[in-house]
Amino acid sequence: MRYPVDNMFNGLVKELSKRDIDCVTVIHEIWNDDDSAKKGRWDAKIFHYLLDKKIAGEHYDIITADKDLNRYCLEFGIESKHIPQPKPLSKDQYKKLAAALADELVKKG
Repeated sequence: MRYPVDNMFNGLVKELSKRDIDCVTVIHEIWNDDDSAKKGRWDAKIFHYLLDKKIAGEHYDIITADKDLNRYCLEFGIESKHIPQPKPLSKDQYKKLAAALADELVKKG
């Protein structure tokens, strides 16, 4: 299973990948780069992409700090892990968060 993360958690991609968890930023997954500042890269387009994947039978669980994106995903049956991020995380905080998420995702199967 692939776990796209929003760009607020781009540091998690590296850490989760070290644990053999298929993880990529959703921006990279859609547009093949990591520049979330480019015009037109809104949450609505990310949600539409995830909904298309669900309709196609692909199973993606998104990891996001965005409350609205999380609600939309859950409303349409797309698994979403909401992690509030009131401020940017330090490298050590990313590692701790990644370790906890990796353990959770491995248990989930």
